Amino acid sequence: VLDMELKSENANAAETVKVPNVIGENYSQDSIGDLLDPAIYKVEINMVYDAEMPEGTIIKQEPAAESARKVVRNKTKCTVTLTVSRGANLVSVPDLVNYNYTSARVLAENQEKFNFTVEFKEVKSEAYKFGLVVKTEPAAGEQVRYGSTIIIYYSIGPDYQYVIVDDYTGKTPAQASTLIAGDLVIDEDTTYEY
Repeated sequence: VLDMELKSENANAAETVKVPNVIGENYSQDSIGDLLDPAIYKVEINMVYDAEMPEGTIIKQEPAAESARKVVRNKTKCTVTLTVSRGANLVSVPDLVNYNYTSARVLAENQEKFNFTVEFKEVKSEAYKFGLVVKTEPAAGEQVRYGSTIIIYYSIGPDYQYVIVDDYTGKTPAQASTLIAGDLVIDEDTTYEY
């Protein structure tokens, strides 16, 4: 009976433990008991996106490693809060084709959805009106990290060649054509405006 009472008193005795360092370890529900004795530690988990740390890596702990705590095994446990990486937060690039490029920027920079850094590049296009998005890089639907940089290509209109011509005011079309022909090569589709 006395032996049982001593064991009972020892089971209720407080002991001081030092919290082990688990930062950098891989977390899983199955293996956490190997890192932090469940008779001593109550573990709480916060999952966060972290592009730098692989998924499942413990990136922070509270209390800090080597902190001293009083516990009673299986009764008064030390709560350890672990911050565990979810890995990079991947998002799909939205389809911004045919959006006005300023509207496309507002959508792409939306912090709740994408938080992209946007760069613009102009492209000549006969198919898209001035200011409309022609394509993005990466392309619509591709998976990228939240907060990545995307390039929005927008139309500056068709690729026209402009030439400076002399003043042919007062000339007939035949006279103007003869004078122009001496300076330029004219294709069959040349039109004249009077």
